[in-house]
Amino acid sequence: MSSIEAAPWRADWIALLQALRERVGQPDNDFGWTPWADAAAAKAELDRLLGLLQVGGPLDRGVLALLFAPTGVLQELALSSGWAEDDLRLAAVADRLLAADGEGAP
Repeated sequence: MSSIEAAPWRADWIALLQALRERVGQPDNDFGWTPWADAAAAKAELDRLLGLLQVGGPLDRGVLALLFAPTGVLQELALSSGWAEDDLRLAAVADRLLAADGEGAP
């Protein structure tokens, strides 16, 4: 398993997931195209990921990559809820973090 453990980008991942948690918790999100029943379910999954990062536990990079993937759960939520541009910005940050962590770059 390729994981994010003691990476210097852990704080950046935490900030990104916290911003995402706030976004999925906004009213009027349409969860119809996601596996999440509602905002509470989405936030619970993000809280689980945040908890792993905050205690220094390993987190599978694939989980993060899939979360932000094109046509993935976040993109589907964003498109159906009217915040596709925000999703693109969040995904761009995730892409940079995944690339930096995977290559050992700063």
